[in-house]
Amino acid sequence: MDYSSQIARLLHDEHMAEIARLECLEGVLQRQGRTHPSIGQDGVLKKLLTDVISSVETQSTHHFAFEEEHLFPRLAAHGEPDIGRFLAGEHEAIREVGSAVAGLAKTAQQDGFTEETWREFQRLGLELIERTIFHIQKEEMGFLPMIEQLLDGDEDSQLALAYAEGR
Repeated sequence: MDYSSQIARLLHDEHMAEIARLECLEGVLQRQGRTHPSIGQDGVLKKLLTDVISSVETQSTHHFAFEEEHLFPRLAAHGEPDIGRFLAGEHEAIREVGSAVAGLAKTAQQDGFTEETWREFQRLGLELIERTIFHIQKEEMGFLPMIEQLLDGDEDSQLALAYAEGR
């Protein structure tokens, strides 16, 4: 999708990068199956765990927080408070499962996976993928186009700058 506003493009680009990370995670989860992996010399798995942890933390503390603090109130001011509340509820669910996945990834970086922790990582990882991709689809189809309509050029520039500075 081509967005004309800077903030919509920034959020869209982050969405696409997040989908790519999630597809990588999904590929590893599916290829590995039920047998827990040995992290020891597996550079791909080590990088994946680091990426998962970073992604969860960035998404929660920056991306979601920015939308909740700066964009959802603008929707509410223009008569659309339910959209922001709905998306914020999804953020909370994604934060919860993401936190659990990141916690398991951090433990695995230190101690490796056991059969039990791998199964839990796999189960929660797949849930995180599903929840996040559905959420991104909703934002791409409805939320970002609405934001584009609400913002004037100056407000868009200020928001884009604030978003970039918060990284």
